[in-house]
Amino acid sequence: SASVAASTPPKRVLVLAHGYGAGLGFFYRCLRALGEQAGWRVFAIDWLGMAGSSRTPLPSLGKDTACESEESLDATEAYYVDSLEAWRERVGVERMTLLGHSFGGYLAHRYALKYPQRVDHLILASPAGVPESPPKEVLDAMGAERPWLFSVFTRLWLAGVTPQSLIRWAGPWGGHLTRVYTRRRFPLMAVDELTVFEDYLSAISAGRGAGEFGFMRLFQPGVFAKRPIVRTFARLTMPTTFIYGTEDWMDWRAAADHLDRFSARSQVMMVDKAGHHLYMDNPEAFSAAIISVMRR
Repeated sequence: SASVAASTPPKRVLVLAHGYGAGLGFFYRCLRALGEQAGWRVFAIDWLGMAGSSRTPLPSLGKDTACESEESLDATEAYYVDSLEAWRERVGVERMTLLGHSFGGYLAHRYALKYPQRVDHLILASPAGVPESPPKEVLDAMGAERPWLFSVFTRLWLAGVTPQSLIRWAGPWGGHLTRVYTRRRFPLMAVDELTVFEDYLSAISAGRGAGEFGFMRLFQPGVFAKRPIVRTFARLTMPTTFIYGTEDWMDWRAAADHLDRFSARSQVMMVDKAGHHLYMDNPEAFSAAIISVMRR
């Protein structure tokens, strides 16, 4: 983990948890603004098995290789959730405002369900796994638009082949695959900044595979969670804020349409001119949204 804090003694804690295929470094454009808030200490963490964390293998599923049983899902979630709790104990944080992005948002939500006494406010930034999986006929229709691509994607998913696997298999050409992605996704980023970011992404992707495989256990092809967040809205006892980009491929309506299920105060916020990586696409507006939550 990494942390920043204002000069005043910090009394409250914000924890930033990255998404799938990412690392704490993805928040680099926001850390200064968030860390300058008086009375706050800001941590950015790497999930166990990802980025700079130790590559501890996921728990064995035995014969349940598809991770369908409740026991297998519990064990896989605990790999991430309990390691976050162990980190909290080690650094001495009593309570926190917990922000999770994408897959990290899904995991932050599971942490808040298991350890509600440790979370003051839950912030889910473009979280994965909110809605129920659509009916089979809808999924079939999605696949019919590009049947060959959908078939290959599904086969790779079920085989546990990840983007990081492809980078590792590519060996010395793995960096080229990273550059192809970053230069298409962040075309307006300055060249020097983009080069550093590409080096970082290549480095965290090339490590031995571990935590990345849990995503395929907890989600189905199409990025639908086996335990959708919408089912457990009512069990969240802390205020919850959803944040999406206006150009996000994650559907904000999946959260907005079910806010009445929450037992605690909840809201949906939008970040203008931002896609899924809203903290990089519009860091100023994203930081302002988070700071508005911190000041409540």
